[in-house]
Amino acid sequence: MSSTSLHKSMLKGGFTSLSKMAVPGVYTWLYGGGSFPVCLRPSGVFYCQQYASSAKWEKIDGGSEISIDWKNFGQYHLKHIEAGHFEGSQIGKPANWRKMSYLRPFSAHETLMMGTGAGSAWNFEWEKGSFEVEFRCDGFNHFVCNTYPAHSHWAMEDDKILINWDKYGKKIPLRFTTYQSNYFKLLPLSLLKYSVR
Repeated sequence: MSSTSLHKSMLKGGFTSLSKMAVPGVYTWLYGGGSFPVCLRPSGVFYCQQYASSAKWEKIDGGSEISIDWKNFGQYHLKHIEAGHFEGSQIGKPANWRKMSYLRPFSAHETLMMGTGAGSAWNFEWEKGSFEVEFRCDGFNHFVCNTYPAHSHWAMEDDKILINWDKYGKKIPLRFTTYQSNYFKLLPLSLLKYSVR
């Protein structure tokens, strides 16, 4: 069953063997201070735009339980409660509870950028030439360009990719419909591969 079919099944209140397990996708993370979206990426990366970190997640007991190493934000253990819902706490601090609920599968655009989980490489074109760039799907969404190096990141917003390229530009938008802005254009090259450490 695809993640899309699983999501539809969950929304209808259905219960499948897969819905007992943690599956890659977008979840809502809940705690005493509120809620926000997080991602379980298929590469084992746990991504949160609000609290970026070199975090990772892994299945335990076939996926009915998961552990999350969120580095400075804590380590957590969650158990499956019902379809798409997990509850637990910070390890060693049971009163510091956390909940996580399945929100949706990754969109077609997210999947395109993520590839098999590590990210993707693209040809970046502008009026003065072209060069290769990488959209990495690590815990920080690093944007890497060896031609114009900078500590850079990328994010997705609606139908756009936003690149924070340090001194070269803030929130440079590229639309998914054309993969270009007024000044830049992207062409896909390859998928990235790496192992989570």
